[in-house]
Amino acid sequence: MDIHSSVNDANRLYIVTSDNMIYVSTNALAATPTFVSYTLPNPTNNAASITSVKNFPNTVYVTCNTKVYCSTDNGATWVNITSNLPPVNHTKILTDEYATNELVMIASDNTVYYKVGTALTWTCSTQIFLPEQP
Repeated sequence: MDIHSSVNDANRLYIVTSDNMIYVSTNALAATPTFVSYTLPNPTNNAASITSVKNFPNTVYVTCNTKVYCSTDNGATWVNITSNLPPVNHTKILTDEYATNELVMIASDNTVYYKVGTALTWTCSTQIFLPEQP
């Protein structure tokens, strides 16, 4: 469903499959990389996405169909942070690679939501900024 290489550490590779599993490698660049597998807390058969946080190497965010989770132990355990998000399949999750405040963004249907750090709720980004046309 999704694959993500850590921005902070190229040896960290995350793979989310359609059967609720995540595979984590901390030595992905080795001649024979090893993977640890964990069961995700929600189905991933419709949509799943994963991202990591540059300043916090063990922090990972994942979308599993209509839910969003955060792990601070490299995927071993998860906390549901769906909060006020609508019950739709979330198609992509990203973090700002340059921010120091753990900015997380989610694409859902035709809307983008974002959350900063330990905020308990998500904010709907209703204003789209497009470049001026000549």
